[in-house]
Amino acid sequence: MQDSDPTLDWREVENCALAYADGLDLADPRVSTLYADFKKGFPPTLITEGTKSILLSTGVRLYQALAAAGQEAKLDVYEGMWHVFQNAPIPETGIALRKSATFVNQHVK
Repeated sequence: MQDSDPTLDWREVENCALAYADGLDLADPRVSTLYADFKKGFPPTLITEGTKSILLSTGVRLYQALAAAGQEAKLDVYEGMWHVFQNAPIPETGIALRKSATFVNQHVK
């Protein structure tokens, strides 16, 4: 999986995470929402990922954590797509953006 994402390199992601954390533990909820207490509440969440994204498992884990806490979450996965594929001029972009717009319109009043 690591070499299948043309937009991200795991070593760069790890370096960015360490810089962002600025000395905090990477499992600190202030650094990664994966470790937040979602039972306290969280807005409806749409997670869009591709099967070639090196962050796919993170998106799945986030979805599972939200669902386990009883929060509204939707995971929308696209076969063969990479991180931020929505910037590419491909059919999947239009589909993902339409689904995102529908999700936002359903939840923002």
